[in-house]
Amino acid sequence: MAIVSCRLDELPPMTDEQIARLQALAEMPDSEIDCSDAPEMTDEELARMLPWDEAMEKWRKQRLAAV
Repeated sequence: MAIVSCRLDELPPMTDEQIARLQALAEMPDSEIDCSDAPEMTDEELARMLPWDEAMEKWRKQRLAAV
């Protein structure tokens, strides 16, 4: 699979339809989200997960190192 990258300032503006679809998704309660096609994570996979703030800090450091 090829990696595609772009800069946010190079993206075309979102259409009204795209904005409406995103807004509808943002307002959808978690109970209405169908995750039945997503595989369950094993205990080993869950143990490897970082808390959100640690994951974001790791990502930020990697991005800064790449500049």
